Amino acid sequence: MSDSEFFQKEFSVGSPHLSKLSCPSSLILITALATCLALLTGCSTLAPPESIAPGLAAQSSGFSQSQFTDVLNRHVNGQGQVNYEALVIDPLPLDAYYARLAEVSPDRNPDIFPTRDEALAYWLNAYNASAIALVVAHYPIASVKDVRPAALFFLPKLTGFFVLEHVVLGGAKLNLRSLEDRIIRNRFKEPRIHFALNSGARSSPRLRRRAFEASTLSLQLEAATYFFIREPRNVEINPDEGKIRLSPIFKLYRDDFLEWVKTNRPDQTATLLTYIAPYLDATQATALAQCRDCRIEFQEFDWGLNDQPASGTDR
Repeated sequence: MSDSEFFQKEFSVGSPHLSKLSCPSSLILITALATCLALLTGCSTLAPPESIAPGLAAQSSGFSQSQFTDVLNRHVNGQGQVNYEALVIDPLPLDAYYARLAEVSPDRNPDIFPTRDEALAYWLNAYNASAIALVVAHYPIASVKDVRPAALFFLPKLTGFFVLEHVVLGGAKLNLRSLEDRIIRNRFKEPRIHFALNSGARSSPRLRRRAFEASTLSLQLEAATYFFIREPRNVEINPDEGKIRLSPIFKLYRDDFLEWVKTNRPDQTATLLTYIAPYLDATQATALAQCRDCRIEFQEFDWGLNDQPASGTDR
């Protein structure tokens, strides 16, 4: 995400992800000042409840995701929207799971996560649970863009939630940007994770009501990919208009998808449509076959909060 044109715009001042961009000396000064201020006043860490789950690091019998499945099943509806208000009223189940995440991780306890899928399932669930917990900590908000210290009003709006806010995972402090880019994307080279990670925004993939499990991880990621691509809001193919409208996620992570195609389908041209095509439903596939000269457009990212309507849950 950090290399995309989208985040180059969103993180236009004071972001470490724009180190490849040149800027005038005035911008360098602003960046330096912003960084100092952020370090002094802006960063905060979501501390885990100390009394809930002591001693988990000593366990070596695996890491159950059942607690997070329970949270998702109780507080996420069929549209992938979260009942944040209910989690504010009764935070204990989410707190209990977060306390376990804070004490144990594949980096700190590799014996508990001996396989690639066990590690990846942990990190995916840790990202989604951390995003939910951060929203709950600041609720009510209309968007994750609202999570920003008032003193740092001049920083790009996404900086607060993704960079200045930290969570504790396996005893280490991380922000969501580092968790996604440095750990999940860099280590696993798995483009399907982009249909699994939810940052609390409406344009994110819809949260499922079950945590990721090592034993079924590939099937879950494949199902998430099918579901995302077959949603009209994410892939709309219109031969009559000569347009293919794609979710901005395909723009943000274009390189991840293209690299996967080059490695796994070397006999095919590395394009976004090459990656997408096998996941289309019959109607979409027919439309794509009729869309030889269509141009691709990317939708705007909707950062509105994926909150449930006040009326309650869609069961």
